[in-house]
Amino acid sequence: MSHGYFGGLEIRGIAHATEIREHEFHLVPTWNSLEFLCHGRSQLGFDGNYYSLEAPVMFWMPANHEFHWRPDKTQRPFCDHFYIDMTGPRSEGIIAALEESYPRHFTKSFDLEKTSALFYALLKYYRLDAKAYMPRIILTLEELMVMLHEHRNMGDKPKEDIFGICGMADRIKVDPFAELDFQKIAEEHNISCDYYRRLFKRAVRMPLLEYVRAQRMSYVAEMLRSTTLRVKEIATSCGFDDLASFSRAFRKYSGLSPREFRKERL
Repeated sequence: MSHGYFGGLEIRGIAHATEIREHEFHLVPTWNSLEFLCHGRSQLGFDGNYYSLEAPVMFWMPANHEFHWRPDKTQRPFCDHFYIDMTGPRSEGIIAALEESYPRHFTKSFDLEKTSALFYALLKYYRLDAKAYMPRIILTLEELMVMLHEHRNMGDKPKEDIFGICGMADRIKVDPFAELDFQKIAEEHNISCDYYRRLFKRAVRMPLLEYVRAQRMSYVAEMLRSTTLRVKEIATSCGFDDLASFSRAFRKYSGLSPREFRKERL
Protein backbone atom coordinates (compact mmCIF):
# COMPACT_ATOMS: atom_id res chain seq x y z
CA MET A 1 0.00 0.00 0.00
CA SER A 2 1.42 3.40 -0.99
CA HIS A 3 1.71 6.34 1.41
CA GLY A 4 1.32 10.10 1.06
CA TYR A 5 -1.70 11.82 -0.41
CA PHE A 6 -2.62 8.85 -2.62
CA GLY A 7 -2.00 6.29 0.11
CA GLY A 8 -4.35 4.48 2.45
CA LEU A 9 -6.02 2.34 -0.21
CA GLU A 10 -5.25 -1.14 -1.48
CA ILE A 11 -7.36 -2.45 -4.35
CA ARG A 12 -7.94 -6.21 -4.14
CA GLY A 13 -9.92 -6.33 -7.35
CA ILE A 14 -12.14 -4.40 -9.76
CA ALA A 15 -14.31 -6.38 -12.16
CA HIS A 16 -17.40 -6.35 -14.33
CA ALA A 17 -19.23 -9.67 -14.06
CA THR A 18 -22.34 -11.23 -15.52
CA GLU A 19 -23.63 -14.06 -13.36
CA ILE A 20 -26.56 -16.41 -12.95
CA ARG A 21 -27.35 -16.59 -9.23
CA GLU A 22 -29.90 -19.37 -8.75
CA HIS A 23 -29.24 -20.30 -5.12
CA GLU A 24 -29.19 -18.50 -1.80
CA PHE A 25 -25.79 -18.07 -0.20
CA HIS A 26 -24.11 -16.08 2.53
CA LEU A 27 -20.70 -14.47 2.73
CA VAL A 28 -18.48 -12.62 5.17
CA PRO A 29 -16.16 -10.46 3.02
CA THR A 30 -12.61 -10.03 4.31
CA TRP A 31 -12.40 -6.58 2.66
CA ASN A 32 -14.74 -3.72 1.91
CA SER A 33 -16.77 -4.15 -1.26
CA LEU A 34 -18.54 -1.46 -3.31
CA GLU A 35 -20.88 -2.74 -6.03
CA PHE A 36 -22.98 -1.32 -8.85
CA LEU A 37 -25.79 -3.56 -10.11
CA CYS A 38 -26.46 -2.56 -13.74
CA HIS A 39 -29.04 -5.20 -14.67
CA GLY A 40 -30.96 -7.76 -12.67
CA ARG A 41 -32.65 -8.12 -9.33
CA SER A 42 -31.81 -9.86 -6.08
CA GLN A 43 -32.30 -9.66 -2.30
CA LEU A 44 -29.59 -8.59 0.13
CA GLY A 45 -29.89 -9.57 3.76
CA PHE A 46 -28.03 -8.30 6.82
CA ASP A 47 -28.84 -7.74 10.50
CA GLY A 48 -31.92 -9.94 10.12
CA ASN A 49 -33.49 -7.80 7.37
CA TYR A 50 -33.78 -8.42 3.62
CA TYR A 51 -33.91 -5.66 1.03
CA SER A 52 -34.89 -6.01 -2.62
CA LEU A 53 -32.19 -4.72 -4.95
CA GLU A 54 -33.41 -3.90 -8.44
CA ALA A 55 -31.02 -2.40 -10.99
CA PRO A 56 -29.79 0.21 -11.25
CA VAL A 57 -28.64 0.24 -7.64
CA MET A 58 -25.39 0.75 -5.76
CA PHE A 59 -24.63 -1.15 -2.55
CA TRP A 60 -21.69 -1.94 -0.29
CA MET A 61 -20.57 -4.65 2.10
CA PRO A 62 -18.19 -3.74 4.94
CA ALA A 63 -15.45 -6.22 5.80
CA ASN A 64 -16.15 -8.90 8.41
CA HIS A 65 -19.94 -8.48 8.32
CA GLU A 66 -22.24 -11.32 7.34
CA PHE A 67 -24.48 -10.83 4.29
CA HIS A 68 -27.04 -13.10 2.62
CA TRP A 69 -28.08 -13.28 -1.02
CA ARG A 70 -31.44 -14.56 -2.25
CA PRO A 71 -32.22 -14.87 -5.97
CA ASP A 72 -35.33 -13.14 -7.23
CA LYS A 73 -37.97 -15.82 -7.85
CA THR A 74 -40.05 -13.70 -10.23
CA GLN A 75 -37.52 -13.61 -13.06
CA ARG A 76 -34.37 -15.24 -14.40
CA PRO A 77 -31.67 -14.77 -11.70
CA PHE A 78 -29.34 -12.75 -13.93
CA CYS A 79 -27.02 -10.14 -12.43
CA ASP A 80 -24.76 -7.78 -14.37
CA HIS A 81 -22.61 -5.78 -11.97
CA PHE A 82 -19.35 -4.02 -11.23
CA TYR A 83 -17.56 -4.53 -7.96
CA ILE A 84 -14.56 -3.00 -6.21
CA ASP A 85 -12.88 -4.89 -3.37
CA MET A 86 -10.58 -2.72 -1.26
CA THR A 87 -8.86 -2.36 2.09
CA GLY A 88 -7.03 0.36 3.98
CA PRO A 89 -7.97 3.53 5.89
CA ARG A 90 -9.29 5.31 2.80
CA SER A 91 -11.65 2.41 2.05
CA GLU A 92 -12.87 2.51 5.67
CA GLY A 93 -13.63 6.22 5.21
CA ILE A 94 -15.59 5.51 2.01
CA ILE A 95 -17.71 2.83 3.69
CA ALA A 96 -18.27 4.96 6.82
CA ALA A 97 -19.46 7.91 4.71
CA LEU A 98 -21.83 5.69 2.73
CA GLU A 99 -23.29 4.08 5.84
CA GLU A 100 -23.82 7.47 7.46
CA SER A 101 -25.83 8.65 4.45
CA TYR A 102 -27.51 5.33 3.58
CA PRO A 103 -27.88 3.07 6.67
CA ARG A 104 -29.54 0.31 4.63
CA HIS A 105 -26.28 -0.29 2.70
CA PHE A 106 -27.67 0.66 -0.72
CA THR A 107 -28.93 3.62 -2.76
CA LYS A 108 -30.73 4.25 -6.02
CA SER A 109 -30.19 8.01 -5.79
CA PHE A 110 -27.46 8.70 -8.33
CA ASP A 111 -26.82 9.81 -11.90
CA LEU A 112 -26.98 6.55 -13.86
CA GLU A 113 -24.92 7.62 -16.86
CA LYS A 114 -22.22 9.27 -14.76
CA THR A 115 -22.06 6.28 -12.41
CA SER A 116 -21.66 3.89 -15.35
CA ALA A 117 -18.89 6.04 -16.80
CA LEU A 118 -17.05 6.21 -13.45
CA PHE A 119 -17.18 2.44 -12.90
CA TYR A 120 -15.99 1.82 -16.48
CA ALA A 121 -13.11 4.25 -15.82
CA LEU A 122 -12.18 2.43 -12.59
CA LEU A 123 -12.21 -0.88 -14.42
CA LYS A 124 -10.03 0.52 -17.22
CA TYR A 125 -7.41 1.92 -14.82
CA TYR A 126 -7.29 -1.32 -12.84
CA ARG A 127 -6.84 -3.46 -15.95
CA LEU A 128 -4.17 -1.21 -17.42
CA ASP A 129 -1.99 -1.07 -14.29
CA ALA A 130 -3.57 -0.69 -10.86
CA LYS A 131 -0.36 0.42 -9.18
CA ALA A 132 0.59 3.01 -11.79
CA TYR A 133 -2.97 4.34 -12.07
CA MET A 134 -3.70 4.35 -8.32
CA PRO A 135 -3.97 8.19 -8.20
CA ARG A 136 -6.56 8.02 -11.02
CA ILE A 137 -8.44 5.25 -9.23
CA ILE A 138 -8.55 7.29 -6.02
CA LEU A 139 -9.66 10.47 -7.79
CA THR A 140 -12.39 8.55 -9.65
CA LEU A 141 -13.62 7.05 -6.38
CA GLU A 142 -13.67 10.54 -4.87
CA GLU A 143 -15.68 11.82 -7.84
CA LEU A 144 -18.14 8.99 -7.25
CA MET A 145 -18.44 9.95 -3.58
CA VAL A 146 -18.97 13.62 -4.47
CA MET A 147 -21.78 12.65 -6.85
CA LEU A 148 -23.50 10.56 -4.15
CA HIS A 149 -23.08 13.36 -1.62
CA GLU A 150 -24.61 15.93 -3.98
CA HIS A 151 -27.58 13.70 -4.77
CA ARG A 152 -28.07 13.03 -1.09
CA ASN A 153 -28.12 16.73 -0.19
CA MET A 154 -29.82 18.22 -3.24
CA GLY A 155 -32.12 15.40 -4.25
CA ASP A 156 -32.15 13.46 -7.47
CA LYS A 157 -33.91 16.03 -9.64
CA PRO A 158 -34.58 14.85 -13.19
CA LYS A 159 -32.86 16.93 -15.85
CA GLU A 160 -34.48 17.93 -19.11
CA ASP A 161 -33.01 15.93 -21.97
CA ILE A 162 -34.18 18.08 -24.88
CA PHE A 163 -31.54 16.73 -27.29
CA GLY A 164 -32.08 13.07 -26.35
CA ILE A 165 -28.51 12.56 -25.12
CA CYS A 166 -29.35 10.26 -22.21
CA GLY A 167 -31.75 8.31 -24.40
CA MET A 168 -29.05 7.89 -27.03
CA ALA A 169 -26.56 6.68 -24.39
CA ASP A 170 -29.08 4.04 -23.29
CA ARG A 171 -29.73 3.06 -26.91
CA ILE A 172 -26.01 2.56 -27.54
CA LYS A 173 -25.70 0.49 -24.37
CA VAL A 174 -28.56 -1.80 -25.44
CA ASP A 175 -27.34 -2.23 -29.05
CA PRO A 176 -23.71 -1.02 -29.23
CA PHE A 177 -23.15 -2.31 -32.78
CA ALA A 178 -26.14 -0.55 -34.32
CA GLU A 179 -25.32 1.71 -37.28
CA LEU A 180 -26.02 5.25 -36.10
CA ASP A 181 -25.70 8.42 -38.17
CA PHE A 182 -24.83 11.04 -35.56
CA GLN A 183 -24.73 13.80 -38.19
CA LYS A 184 -28.34 13.06 -39.08
CA ILE A 185 -29.36 12.71 -35.43
CA ALA A 186 -27.84 16.12 -34.66
CA GLU A 187 -29.63 17.68 -37.65
CA GLU A 188 -32.94 16.29 -36.37
CA HIS A 189 -32.39 18.37 -33.23
CA ASN A 190 -31.36 21.43 -35.30
CA ILE A 191 -27.81 21.48 -33.92
CA SER A 192 -24.41 20.76 -35.43
CA CYS A 193 -22.75 17.38 -35.01
CA ASP A 194 -19.83 19.00 -33.15
CA TYR A 195 -22.22 20.58 -30.65
CA TYR A 196 -24.07 17.26 -30.25
CA ARG A 197 -20.76 15.57 -29.43
CA ARG A 198 -19.91 18.24 -26.87
CA LEU A 199 -23.32 17.85 -25.23
CA PHE A 200 -22.86 14.08 -25.14
CA LYS A 201 -19.43 14.36 -23.50
CA ARG A 202 -20.79 16.83 -20.94
CA ALA A 203 -23.73 14.55 -20.04
CA VAL A 204 -22.00 11.16 -20.08
CA ARG A 205 -18.48 12.32 -19.07
CA MET A 206 -16.99 10.49 -22.05
CA PRO A 207 -16.52 11.43 -25.73
CA LEU A 208 -19.22 9.99 -27.98
CA LEU A 209 -17.05 7.66 -30.07
CA GLU A 210 -15.09 6.52 -27.00
CA TYR A 211 -18.39 5.68 -25.30
CA VAL A 212 -19.50 3.65 -28.34
CA ARG A 213 -16.19 1.73 -28.34
CA ALA A 214 -16.43 1.09 -24.58
CA GLN A 215 -19.97 -0.28 -24.90
CA ARG A 216 -18.95 -2.49 -27.81
CA MET A 217 -15.97 -3.92 -25.94
CA SER A 218 -18.10 -4.45 -22.83
CA TYR A 219 -20.50 -6.47 -25.00
CA VAL A 220 -17.57 -8.44 -26.44
CA ALA A 221 -16.23 -9.13 -22.94
CA GLU A 222 -19.64 -10.47 -21.92
CA MET A 223 -19.69 -12.81 -24.93
CA LEU A 224 -16.21 -14.06 -24.09
CA ARG A 225 -17.30 -14.71 -20.50
CA SER A 226 -20.71 -16.23 -21.08
CA THR A 227 -20.54 -18.12 -24.41
CA THR A 228 -18.46 -20.93 -25.91
CA LEU A 229 -18.25 -19.27 -29.32
CA ARG A 230 -14.78 -19.17 -30.86
CA VAL A 231 -13.01 -15.82 -30.77
CA LYS A 232 -13.24 -15.60 -34.56
CA GLU A 233 -17.00 -16.20 -34.45
CA ILE A 234 -17.43 -13.44 -31.86
CA ALA A 235 -15.33 -11.07 -33.98
CA THR A 236 -17.46 -11.79 -37.06
CA SER A 237 -20.77 -11.45 -35.18
CA CYS A 238 -19.59 -8.05 -33.86
CA GLY A 239 -18.83 -6.74 -37.34
CA PHE A 240 -15.03 -6.96 -37.41
CA ASP A 241 -13.52 -7.75 -40.79
CA ASP A 242 -10.51 -9.63 -39.45
CA LEU A 243 -9.31 -11.20 -36.22
CA ALA A 244 -6.23 -8.97 -35.95
CA SER A 245 -8.22 -5.70 -35.80
CA PHE A 246 -10.66 -7.29 -33.35
CA SER A 247 -7.80 -8.39 -31.06
CA ARG A 248 -6.15 -4.94 -31.22
CA ALA A 249 -9.40 -3.20 -30.30
CA PHE A 250 -10.09 -5.54 -27.40
CA ARG A 251 -6.52 -5.35 -26.05
CA LYS A 252 -6.74 -1.53 -26.09
CA TYR A 253 -9.92 -1.78 -24.00
CA SER A 254 -8.94 -4.51 -21.51
CA GLY A 255 -5.15 -4.77 -21.64
CA LEU A 256 -5.52 -8.43 -22.66
CA SER A 257 -6.07 -10.30 -25.90
CA PRO A 258 -9.49 -11.96 -26.25
CA ARG A 259 -7.97 -15.39 -25.63
CA GLU A 260 -6.04 -14.17 -22.58
CA PHE A 261 -9.19 -12.53 -21.21
CA ARG A 262 -11.22 -15.72 -21.64
CA LYS A 263 -8.47 -17.90 -20.13
CA GLU A 264 -8.28 -15.73 -17.00
CA ARG A 265 -11.99 -16.25 -16.39
CA LEU A 266 -12.09 -20.00 -16.83
